[in-house]
Amino acid sequence: HDNYIGGNNTNNILISAIDIASHIRIHHNFIDAARLYSIQIETGSASTYPSMITVDHNTGVGYGIDDGFLYCKDLTLGMPSATNIVVEGNTVQYYLRTPFRFDKVYGITFSDNIVRAYNSQNSTDNAVLNSAGMVATSCKDVHASGNVYGGGINDPTGTNYCQYGSSFVT
Repeated sequence: HDNYIGGNNTNNILISAIDIASHIRIHHNFIDAARLYSIQIETGSASTYPSMITVDHNTGVGYGIDDGFLYCKDLTLGMPSATNIVVEGNTVQYYLRTPFRFDKVYGITFSDNIVRAYNSQNSTDNAVLNSAGMVATSCKDVHASGNVYGGGINDPTGTNYCQYGSSFVT
């Protein structure tokens, strides 16, 4: 709460459930760029996964060096990367790719986030990772509402390859 967190080599915040990671809230912070994702949530073992994580009312700035703000990463351990994730009221900008990426999450509430100036890497491959809002692969029970998706910053007058709001990929 009310922290500055930034400038780390890999992630600014890592939640890896080796035993139990539950009822965690990350809120009201200024989260500055990291080399990969500012916040990464992942399963750390084949027998447990993070659950009931809330990421709300943070400001995130990637400065064109951070891949994204939040990544729920599937480490292919046979478990979901996380369950019951709430992401709401965050304002994020200037990330290389999509600011929010969810892989194999069961239960996502994604609401009232403001996303702008993404794909600052100027990727031209039309990948879903160029989505403004979020990418959800192999996820279940996803609810998205009230989000504001701005455009890319690379070429707003022409083809900027920032053509997806939310992407749901199976």
